[in-house]
Amino acid sequence: MDKIQLTGLRVRTIIGTLPHERITPQTLILSADLYSDFSAAEASDDFHDTFDYAAVEAFLHDFTAASSYQLLEALAGNLANAVLKEFPLIAGIRLRISKPSAPRYAELVTIEVTRGTVS
Repeated sequence: MDKIQLTGLRVRTIIGTLPHERITPQTLILSADLYSDFSAAEASDDFHDTFDYAAVEAFLHDFTAASSYQLLEALAGNLANAVLKEFPLIAGIRLRISKPSAPRYAELVTIEVTRGTVS
């Protein structure tokens, strides 16, 4: 299985369970490993034989920015499922979402979900 990696996508959104988190947007940092079979694109060198990673990047951004989940787990799972539904050439996704403002002592907290066929 082949993959394209998108890393460090910053998105401001409403996320969290605390009262102030339900009002003030916070920055999340998204990274995604997008798994597919690139053999058709390799043979044809044709854009139509692969997925548009710029479109995936925009989808990740727009979905997250428009959301207002309480839990990172809910956002991550729903976003990963939505990517697979929207982009049928993507066989699997490993999605990581980091929330820098969440931990008290650590640099950030990160959740990772995997959906579909990976590795």
